Amino acid sequence: MSRFSKWLAVKLRSIAAWLDPPIEQFPVPTPEPSAFDLRVSELVRWGASLDGGGEYRRHQVYARLIKEFPDTPKRLIAFSIEKALQ
Repeated sequence: MSRFSKWLAVKLRSIAAWLDPPIEQFPVPTPEPSAFDLRVSELVRWGASLDGGGEYRRHQVYARLIKEFPDTPKRLIAFSIEKALQ
């Protein structure tokens, strides 16, 4: 590699660093779980102890959440149950 190539590589790296500086790593705060999230987790644990098939247990949890949180969209309730199961 010639001296010019080395010099050019150094200059290009410094320009690249100036255009796109490295991002400092700041701690990302984790949000506190809401009352809904806590209740979903609690009911999923409760549902795991029920007798019956998985669809029956899921429906029992789903029905209780609909009664306790009537303003929450049903799609969000179903998604939250699936997320809590993972």
